[in-house]
Amino acid sequence: MYDLLTLQVKDGPQIGQEINVASDKTSLGGKGSGSEIELSGIPHGVQFAELKVVSGKWTIAEFQPRSILLNGRQLKRKNLLKSGDEIQLPSLKKGQSIRYKIDLVAQKKQKEAKDSSGPKIKPLYLVLGVSYLMLMLMVGMYFVANGSKDSGLIAEIGMVDVTSALNEDIAAIDTNVATNSGNIALSDMPVNFEELKQFLSSDMDAERKLVIQNNFKQRVLKLFSEAWRLEQQGRTVDAKEQYEKVLKAMGDPDLVTPAIALKRLNELN
Repeated sequence: MYDLLTLQVKDGPQIGQEINVASDKTSLGGKGSGSEIELSGIPHGVQFAELKVVSGKWTIAEFQPRSILLNGRQLKRKNLLKSGDEIQLPSLKKGQSIRYKIDLVAQKKQKEAKDSSGPKIKPLYLVLGVSYLMLMLMVGMYFVANGSKDSGLIAEIGMVDVTSALNEDIAAIDTNVATNSGNIALSDMPVNFEELKQFLSSDMDAERKLVIQNNFKQRVLKLFSEAWRLEQQGRTVDAKEQYEKVLKAMGDPDLVTPAIALKRLNELN
């Protein structure tokens, strides 16, 4: 039996996330690389490393020679991993890298912890999760109360699709462009996507960034749900105003989320 391995993302678009390695052998690479784990913020289409259990111990090996650092040093022929180790992969930003901290937990120990105490959730994440669930329930009630005869419209404006689009746009933010949080009022919330990028690229703590990110997502989702409700009531002009607000909030028309709003506007014209 081998330890369960988790990668804690220390930099880049996925900062603060924990990535669980599901098997005893997996590859790491950028988006579109065909790796078992595709990471954001590193060069696309490139496989960089293989994580593998050998004789009960986790090891790391390179696909791209001299492209990875382990605890600040080049990899050797054989590289054993332990909890607290840090690997660095090249960033999309030239001359920079993204750090991933290794966390190893014995499977028996993890099972005993789950059986004895259950999952531990930080109060902040619990509050955010409940508020997000309430929002999605409200959106669902809109759909039930104002159902359309044209089922094709539901597919086009599905909130799961909108949420996925928002997540994709936010994940693509290059957080390596550092912004001094001293220039940002901590009581403020971003009014548009450009300001959101500034917040998420600042040096403020990860929990504060998570609150800001979720508040922005909820605001955009509310705009979509209100637009949908107005559509179902036949209030086309008012619905179009809500979609225009989405475009204003997101700013960049090349993003995935505003493309959904723009499609609905074209349908309503």
